[in-house]
Amino acid sequence: MSILKVYKDSELILEKDISQTGNLTIGRGSDSDILLESHPGISRRHAIIENNEGQLSIRLISNSGYLVYEGKKITEHICTKLQTTISIPPYNFIFELEVAVDREESSQVFSTQVLESLEQQDNNNASVDADFGLVYNDEQIANDSNEFNFTENNTSTKTALGELNTLENFIKVFKNNKFVQEVNIEGNSWLFGRGTKCDFIINSKKSSRSHFNILKIGSSFYVKDLGSSNGTLLNNQQLPSNQEVELKSGDYLELAEYKFIFEIKDKKFDERIKNIALIENAVQNEEEDFTAIRKEAHVVSDDPFKLGTYEGISVNADEKRTKIIRLALMSLIIGIGCVYYFLKDSGKENSTQMASIEQAKKVQEEKMNSAIDKYNLSQRFYNESQFDRCVFELDELIALDEEAAISVGAQELRSQCDVEKERAQRQKDLELQEEKRQEIAVQIKTIVEECKPFVSQGVEALRGCLVEAEAIDPSNSDIAMLYDEAENVDLENARLSEERKEYLKRVARGKNLYNKAKELNEYGDWKRAIKAFNTFLNSRYPDPSNLKKKAKRELASLNLNIGNAIFEALKQARVHLENEEYKEAVLAANGGLKVNRDHDELIKIKGSASKSLKIILRKYYQEGIIEEDYGEIEGAVIKWEKILEQGIEGSEYYSKANLKLKYYKEGFQ
Repeated sequence: MSILKVYKDSELILEKDISQTGNLTIGRGSDSDILLESHPGISRRHAIIENNEGQLSIRLISNSGYLVYEGKKITEHICTKLQTTISIPPYNFIFELEVAVDREESSQVFSTQVLESLEQQDNNNASVDADFGLVYNDEQIANDSNEFNFTENNTSTKTALGELNTLENFIKVFKNNKFVQEVNIEGNSWLFGRGTKCDFIINSKKSSRSHFNILKIGSSFYVKDLGSSNGTLLNNQQLPSNQEVELKSGDYLELAEYKFIFEIKDKKFDERIKNIALIENAVQNEEEDFTAIRKEAHVVSDDPFKLGTYEGISVNADEKRTKIIRLALMSLIIGIGCVYYFLKDSGKENSTQMASIEQAKKVQEEKMNSAIDKYNLSQRFYNESQFDRCVFELDELIALDEEAAISVGAQELRSQCDVEKERAQRQKDLELQEEKRQEIAVQIKTIVEECKPFVSQGVEALRGCLVEAEAIDPSNSDIAMLYDEAENVDLENARLSEERKEYLKRVARGKNLYNKAKELNEYGDWKRAIKAFNTFLNSRYPDPSNLKKKAKRELASLNLNIGNAIFEALKQARVHLENEEYKEAVLAANGGLKVNRDHDELIKIKGSASKSLKIILRKYYQEGIIEEDYGEIEGAVIKWEKILEQGIEGSEYYSKANLKLKYYKEGFQ
């Protein structure tokens, strides 16, 4: 089954089984099978998906548009991988096949070429050996009992190839798009969250104590959000709560400022690459050893099968023939020996090379597979505008195997990621600047509106309100306008203040006259109070409190009270005097004299009553003294109590009687 998934800005908008469908047109025209929204660079009839007996391909039919594959513009692509991503920005078309064919076919071609090359080398070597009576096809050499057994090497080769399937599971942790660490996941369950019992503790307030769990069930991995408060994103999609979702290599989880990339990697991959390098060095060393053997024979010629001249030999004409024969025989023997050792080492070398090449082929294939997977993951991040992760993954690929990275186009994609990353960062910076500018404008506008009522209070009051706004933007025009209005208010207030000071001084003078008259009235000096009220009423001081109206009422009331008080006091004083109630007569006269201390009749009545009262009180006091002398204290106390009852407080005998009573009452107690 072949599935087509169409994403727009990382959002899945179409998923379709295209195994049995015919050709599908793509474009923004209404007659297109896959209808795209209008966007710059997308034609009405842009591309066509062709299904030729199960083989899927996509072909550009637009004259002005383009297709993008692995960061490069293309016009046509045959889908042979398990997953292929073709972009028509901002859309990504992902073809998912049941069986990939590109890697298998390329592997078969590579294997065929290597085997043909090795067979040709074996045939050449066998023919050379036949000329000298040597056979090593069956790993033996004629006239020699030694055997060259490669079983051990073959076994080690098989073991190394078997380890290709030894995989480990990793989580790459990013915080704020910066790589933090790589965690090896072992076991069947890993818990992520804020709680201290979690396998990986996420230090974020947005993380729940138990946020999500990664589970291994059989050979598959699953992720489950554990009912977290803020949820978990899988490849930019919200995970359902408490539901297991399959997790594949290259998937990434997001939570707050944390991102987790899940990968399944071959833990022996780097080690095998190093082993291949060692094998290649060993082969190179064997070639150098053979060269050294040839040099030790002092053969000048580069052809090991030809007799050559020898260095350091000097003979005369008589001995030359004999020595030439000897040298010829020696050369023949040495040549046969060199050929023997050459073929022996060559056979060993070819066998070793076969194993090394086979192993290198497997490792190279694995390297290419890993590089392509890494590239596809980077391409996915590129398509999703996650350029930081794209650069990170490509840097890892280049550091691991630069040759494989170059072959899959990692350098070009990384350059594009860098360009897009810088462009995105510039755009982000501009957006942040504009957002910040708008935030500042709104913030200042809000403060200015709140501070407008302070304008009427002047510059100082306004400055206290605008402190925060001035710190943000001291040159803001709205702030300057408010200050201008506040300065005008201060000037007007200063003028009014001077006028008001003089006005208040005059008001205070008039108020003092009123208060003085009122105090005299309250003190009972009604005569002087009347004079003071009249002075205040005749003044020309400002009267904002309308005190003159009050003064008139109080003056009228005062005059009436004075007349009534004198009349009532005189009436009562006369009655009490006639009834020989001298104390009451004195008190009544005093009441009238408070109103008018110069009233003659009241003064006369008070004098007469006071004189009569004094005679009575003196008699009581003297009788009390006599009884005191005789020890009749109780009788004396009665006399003195009568003095307090009938006397006027403060008079002579009243005070004396009061002292006597205090003395005896304190003594009795």
